[in-house]
Amino acid sequence: MRELFKNHSLLDRIQRGELTPCPKGKPRHVSNPSHTEHCSMSQMVYYFDRQGKPLVLAHQYVRSDSTLGASGLPDPKRLQIGNIVYKLPKSRP
Repeated sequence: MRELFKNHSLLDRIQRGELTPCPKGKPRHVSNPSHTEHCSMSQMVYYFDRQGKPLVLAHQYVRSDSTLGASGLPDPKRLQIGNIVYKLPKSRP
């Protein structure tokens, strides 16, 4: 999924401001002290194109200074490239 995200310039479009972010639901506070992003916010975000079509659904950790944690990049979970939708299977507990 990350390779598609990068190879189809979706990350570049996000970084240039061509895709509009819209958080999905409420972000959750990462409170586990052993987690590498302790005290960050875990959130899912849709990125929409200018026509209002959701092209990316990604997970990201947002630190208190508003920078992205972990890799510093959104982690794509669903992508739409042309008429094809790619999604990761839901994890089971």
